Amino acid sequence: MLGRLQLTKLQKGKIATHCVQALFVFVALCVLIAMFVQNGHSDGRGKWYCAVAFLCIPAWVFLIMTPMWQRTVRFANAFALAAVDVVFTIFWFSAFIALAVWITDGEKQGAKDKKVGGSGNCTIFAYGNEKKCELAKAAVGLGAVIWLLWVASSTISVYFIIRWKKGEGLPWENAKPVTYQEPSSIEAQTKDAWSSDVNDHGDHESDDGAHTLRPEGQEEDEHQLLQSTETDDGRHPGQPWVTIPQPASYVGQVEHDYNYSAPTALSPAEYDQHNSYDSFRPNNYAYPGPDHQ
Repeated sequence: MLGRLQLTKLQKGKIATHCVQALFVFVALCVLIAMFVQNGHSDGRGKWYCAVAFLCIPAWVFLIMTPMWQRTVRFANAFALAAVDVVFTIFWFSAFIALAVWITDGEKQGAKDKKVGGSGNCTIFAYGNEKKCELAKAAVGLGAVIWLLWVASSTISVYFIIRWKKGEGLPWENAKPVTYQEPSSIEAQTKDAWSSDVNDHGDHESDDGAHTLRPEGQEEDEHQLLQSTETDDGRHPGQPWVTIPQPASYVGQVEHDYNYSAPTALSPAEYDQHNSYDSFRPNNYAYPGPDHQ
C-alpha cells in the first residue's frame, strides 16, 4: 500500500500551481480546437501549441505524484523536477509567441492583399475569417498566463535545488511529520490525581456510568445459598452464617467471655447477676444425636 508523505506548504503551493496550469491548458485547448474548425488554414505554429498542451499531461504526473508517495519519491530528483519545469516554461513561451507571430503574419498578409495601409487587423485576416483570428488571439492570451504559471513553478523548483545542495534533505518533504502520541508529560500523568471519583478499575460501575449486568436470578441464588442451612442429612442445627459484619462492640463482648474473672470487692453489686459468664454464654446448639427425640 502506498504511503503518502507529509509535504511542506511550499510543495503544496507548487501542486496547486500545477492544478491551475491544467485548468488554463484545458480552456486553451478548447479555444484552439474552435479555431481549427473555422474556415481557413493553419500551419505548424498552431499545431505546436496544441502539442505542448498535450505534453503537459505526463509532465504533471511526474511533477505532482513522484514527491507525494513513499514508493515513487526515489524518482523525484530535485534536478529532474527543475529540468521539467524549466523545459515546459520554454515550451510554452515558444508556443504562444509562435501563435502570436502567425496571427501577425496573417494580418499583414491581409493588409497587403487588400492594399490597406498599416499592419492590418482581424477583419482582413489572410488565413481565415475574422472569428478564426479572434480565437487565435484568445489562445495567445491564455498561453501567456500558462507561461507565467510555469515560471512560478520553475522558481520553486530552483529553490528546492538550493535547499537540497545545503544538505537539508528532501526539500518537498516535511521534516516534522504530524504524529499522534499519548501525552507523557507530568501534567498529563497527574491530571486526575485529586479526582473525587472513587470507583476502582474492577468496580461494577464503569467510568461512563454503565453497570455490569449479571445473569437474571444469579444474585438471588447466591443470597439463598449463603443463608441456607440445608445439608444432605437435613437441616443443620447450628447457627446460620451471618454475612453482615458485626459491630466492633461484639468483638469486645466475646473477648470478655473468654477472659472472665471473679468479682472483687470493688465490683458493682449486680455484677454477678448481669455480667456473669452464664449471661453471656451462647445457647448450646450442639447436635444431640440421632436418638434424641
